[in-house]
Amino acid sequence: MSVLRAALSALLFCALFANAAAQTPAPPIDTAQAAIARHDYKGAIAILDGIVAQDPKNARALLLRGDAKDYLGDEKGAITDYDAAIALEPGNAYAYATKCYSEVEIGSYVRAVADCTKSIALNANNAFAYRGRANAHYFAGDLDAALADGKRATQIDPHDSYAFLTTCRTDAALGNLLQAAQDCTRSIALQPSDNAYFARGQTYVRLHDYTKAIADLRQSLAMNPANPSAFYWIAVSEAQQKDALAAMTDINAYVRAAPNDGDGLMLRAVLEAKQGRVAATRADAQEALRLYTLAHDDDGAKRAQSLLSSLPKP
Repeated sequence: MSVLRAALSALLFCALFANAAAQTPAPPIDTAQAAIARHDYKGAIAILDGIVAQDPKNARALLLRGDAKDYLGDEKGAITDYDAAIALEPGNAYAYATKCYSEVEIGSYVRAVADCTKSIALNANNAFAYRGRANAHYFAGDLDAALADGKRATQIDPHDSYAFLTTCRTDAALGNLLQAAQDCTRSIALQPSDNAYFARGQTYVRLHDYTKAIADLRQSLAMNPANPSAFYWIAVSEAQQKDALAAMTDINAYVRAAPNDGDGLMLRAVLEAKQGRVAATRADAQEALRLYTLAHDDDGAKRAQSLLSSLPKP
């Protein structure tokens, strides 16, 4: 389950089912929900499988199992459970919204927009659904719609850190860099996250504030060492600051983690060229050219070819 989704889903789920739970106590479901809260998703699914086997019309169990499956990366399995819950309770706003998030995760953006729209129709003050629809619009390339939904989410819930992260990313994509930095700052103030630091760091790179960019990107790495892209943008910033040694160290770290990214190899080739390392420059530029060609990245291929053409013949 994406970080943009996790923060509110449990709270929303509890609120939507509070009355039903009070009327019909279900200790096994409570046990499953507690397992999800402590990140024991497989254990939760095992409990919920038993509940659903005995009571196939238990919408709450189906929704919880969908959430647990999504946390484990089984988005398609989650969607199947959400659809089953919707068939039982077609007026359940949470079911449509959480299905929307799973669809975003597998790239089904049109369906995600449709399901979050249904959720909003059922609950007009549904910040969770507005945020989900904003993400669907963002990844589908409809940035104006993404920004409108993201802002609506922040208006409904001004304490939703991930909604501000959504508007930060969208504003950055639209070129509204100062506003993007402000939104990411608000997101960090509400709940620090590696994604918010990373997004603000990238924004500072584009604002040419490389000292702040490096600080944010280092913080993102400290919180999530599994995001090698931070090394790339740190190296870009260090190169702009003329710190060639530091830039080479960080771009090497990035290339080790992402050896098939032409941009990483190209940046390393440029740094190597400045150091007079012709053979290393040629090797990296040639590999970058190959990767750009495979990706049909004409601009990248032109940059790589231009660098190769500038080198002395072997």
